[in-house]
Amino acid sequence: MADQRGIAIQEVLLAAVDPEITYCQSDRGLGRAMHQRGALAIVVHLDTSTVITVLHRDPERWFQRAPQGGMPGPSMSPKALNSA
Repeated sequence: MADQRGIAIQEVLLAAVDPEITYCQSDRGLGRAMHQRGALAIVVHLDTSTVITVLHRDPERWFQRAPQGGMPGPSMSPKALNSA
């Protein structure tokens, strides 16, 4: 789904494995954290390193139309993608 918003998978993975800022407040859900890097904010399940949500850090970009494209992909696990 991030690719449908014009976000490169590499940017998502970098935010997941090498964030600039991490927030671990419980309002994200049990075992979840918000990682931020560059223009992205992502919610990650800490135990499985699964990316749950990808957002633009700038709320103004949330309402821009996504490019037309295919179907959303499966959840991404940075651990699995790094080993591929």
